[in-house]
Amino acid sequence: MDTPVKSDVEDSMSQTVRGWLVVLPSVLLVLFEGLVSLITANLPKFVLRQCTAVVRFLFGVAGDKGAKLNGDIKSTDYLGRRELLHGALDIHEMAGVFNFTIEDHIVQTDDNYLLTLHRLNPVSHGIRPNGRVLYFHHGLLMNSEIWLCREDVHENLPLHFLLQGYDCWLGNNRGNKYSGKHLKYKPSQREFWDFSIDEFVRFDIPNNVDYILETTGKETVSYIGFSQGTTQIMAALSVNVALNSKIDKLCVISPATTPRGLNNGLLNSILHFSPNLMYLLFGRNILFAHAGLWAQVMYPKLYLISIDIATNFLFGWKNENMDEADKYVSYYHLYSTTSVKTVVHWFQIMNGARLTMYKDSSSLGANFYTPEYPTRTSLAVPTIIIYGTGDSLVDIDQIRQQLPRKYLKKVVGLEGYEHLDLIWGRRVGDVIKSVGKFLHYNELDGESGKSIIINT
Repeated sequence: MDTPVKSDVEDSMSQTVRGWLVVLPSVLLVLFEGLVSLITANLPKFVLRQCTAVVRFLFGVAGDKGAKLNGDIKSTDYLGRRELLHGALDIHEMAGVFNFTIEDHIVQTDDNYLLTLHRLNPVSHGIRPNGRVLYFHHGLLMNSEIWLCREDVHENLPLHFLLQGYDCWLGNNRGNKYSGKHLKYKPSQREFWDFSIDEFVRFDIPNNVDYILETTGKETVSYIGFSQGTTQIMAALSVNVALNSKIDKLCVISPATTPRGLNNGLLNSILHFSPNLMYLLFGRNILFAHAGLWAQVMYPKLYLISIDIATNFLFGWKNENMDEADKYVSYYHLYSTTSVKTVVHWFQIMNGARLTMYKDSSSLGANFYTPEYPTRTSLAVPTIIIYGTGDSLVDIDQIRQQLPRKYLKKVVGLEGYEHLDLIWGRRVGDVIKSVGKFLHYNELDGESGKSIIINT
């Protein structure tokens, strides 16, 4: 009679042991990375220069015959622009490469974070305004710089539309490079980093939209989001009825509302064992605080390879639709900081395959049902989806189900393209063309939910 009970206990213990065997190597890896970062951060600059020189020599011996990525590559305006974008310290310098200037606007959220909005104002550049306002928002572990990484001015969405007379605003989430202030807490305090996607949804997005409309005197703004930026707006529209009347068009690029999971089996095991193990690995503060250091100290060729390896390890991306020279710019503006809690929230979403609010890990929180964002019933803005058919993070069928059929106007797929390709790939012009057509589209015309695949 006792055998089944004993068997259940043994199975439970076995699963726990397997889980910790999966976690232990990750803990050791994080500790190793932290130790190496600490040592590297305190090394004299001349030692780092010598290390870089040795790596450059080794790559040369190994036959690194590719395009020169470091040095005097200013033989043409195009190549010179690439070098300037690569070395730009902030978005102001990036815009300056194209002879544009950016205005900084500070938005105080209802919970007292100070966010930076970047504005590309057509009037300031002698461009005749067309009366339309665009709001661009970045993805996870990113900031507004991702929108200005292409050497061709017309392959950067905000610059392309600025030249057509649009008033373009670029948002930044709390906790990233441009939004690291709070009226009460400092980034060194744990309380500063106590936010998840829920706070982006409740405060950052609606407070930014209200500020833009108040400043421009317009009644509506068109929203263009990438990756998590699409998740934030869809969730915000689903719980904020008034926000729906302030957004006239919604363009979601590489939407990642319910990712399928990670490509790597080891990490997926950690994810399913417990998303909250991220707290064990990284604490409850900032995530990857030293990541920016590696971009500064690593030889460029090696840094590009390391990003390709990491994205392949995590998501199975091959990144073959981006040229190495393009990665030389974009990869150096790829990363910005966020909270560990935000990534834990993503793991909870992937674990449950539902776009849910953050689930509290306390014993009291465990007693309550975690609500799902009601995007299908509450979102009421004409929408276009643009995705890559090779993107492992996008489950296009599920995303279609998350949107009301009445308001989903078009679905555009780029054959063989992956997540980052849609803003940095060779055929980014196809994305811009699709966005442009939709912005001029009369929502009363055409079929709802029409799908097309662009063969790249």
